[in-house]
Amino acid sequence: MHAGRDFALTGFDNVQDAAHSNPPLTPVDIRPGALGEQAASILLSRIQTPGQARQMFLAKSQLVVRKSTGAVA
Repeated sequence: MHAGRDFALTGFDNVQDAAHSNPPLTPVDIRPGALGEQAASILLSRIQTPGQARQMFLAKSQLVVRKSTGAVA
C-alpha cells in the first residue's frame, strides 16, 4: 500500500520534514510559530494585568496539498 495512491494521509503543523517525506505529506498548517508568539503575548499581558478579561486567539489554518492525498498540488 502507498500513501497518495491507495489511501490519503494528512498531517498537522506543516513541519519542514513533511515536504521531504516520500510521498510529500499533505498537512494542515496552523503556523505554530505565530501561534506560540500569540500565546506568549497573551501570557505576558495577563502577568502584567492579572484582572483583565480573558482573551481568545483563533488561528487560521490552511491545507497544504501535496502528494500524500492523491490530489494534484
